[in-house]
Amino acid sequence: MAFDRFFIFRRILIILVGLTMAILASAILLWWLPEASTVTSYLQIEANPTNLGFLDPEQGFSPKEFELFQQTQLTLLKSQFVLMAALSRRDVAELNAVVSRRPNELQWLNDELEVSFPGESKILMINYEGGADPEEMKKIIDAVVEAYMNEVVVAKRISDIEDTHRLEKLLKQLAVELRSKREDFYTLQKELTSMASETDEKGHDLIVAQLREYQLASNGTKNDIAVKIVDSLADTLEGSALHSKLQTAPNAELDMRQEEIDELEELSHELSFQLRKMRFRDDMSGERIQVMQKAFATENMNSDVRYSLVALGGVASFGVTCLALALIGKCFGRRDATG
Repeated sequence: MAFDRFFIFRRILIILVGLTMAILASAILLWWLPEASTVTSYLQIEANPTNLGFLDPEQGFSPKEFELFQQTQLTLLKSQFVLMAALSRRDVAELNAVVSRRPNELQWLNDELEVSFPGESKILMINYEGGADPEEMKKIIDAVVEAYMNEVVVAKRISDIEDTHRLEKLLKQLAVELRSKREDFYTLQKELTSMASETDEKGHDLIVAQLREYQLASNGTKNDIAVKIVDSLADTLEGSALHSKLQTAPNAELDMRQEEIDELEELSHELSFQLRKMRFRDDMSGERIQVMQKAFATENMNSDVRYSLVALGGVASFGVTCLALALIGKCFGRRDATG
């Protein structure tokens, strides 16, 4: 009777130890095989050549320039001000995935997010893989993408538009100044031309008067008359030549003003060309970076498979434990019988 009780007690003890080991093994498997998921979002980024300045719009990025452009976008996407803008949103700040990581939620998000251009393509991938709630991570990644679009893409476009407006204003001021200088130049030119015409008319009147004197003095000495004619002709030639001198001889003030006008016209042409480039860039920038796919989640391991593995591990642990204890008990039982 006592032997039967001991046998039953030993069986119960083996079963309890086996169940304990099964539960422990199942817990270890649950921890080792977490219910992980992957959350991914995609952005399409076109290499807009006008981003590099005022190059020919028909020219594209060189491979090195496009690689630099890609690295810049990756850095900006995971920059502190973008991640902070995403985490500061009320609907994101209240998520358990964020609350449980405080006060290091910024560092956690920076470490967990993976951003890359897979296959050196024009598709920017934002990826998270871990055990956090996939629905919450979808909200977090969408918030990061929205913050990137607002803080980087839209802000850059606004800055470009403001630059365009400033250049338009500068061109208007330059046009007013150029018009004023042209008017001053033409006014000065007319004044000098008028002065030359008046001097020429005086010379003409003078020669007429000299000829009349010659007629009156026709009874005088021929040599004296000859002298008078020569003098009058000399004076008249000087007066008549003044107009042509003013027209052909270089004038310092006119030349200086003409040079200023030429410089302003050249500057105006250059700024107009740049303005056309900037307007083209503004028209294209809105389509350069677009959200191709909002965040979506995929399970790394099917839940049924996970729980099946955990259950199988628990059953195996239970069986191995019971078998081991039974063999140990049988071994000790033989020794006692022999003794």
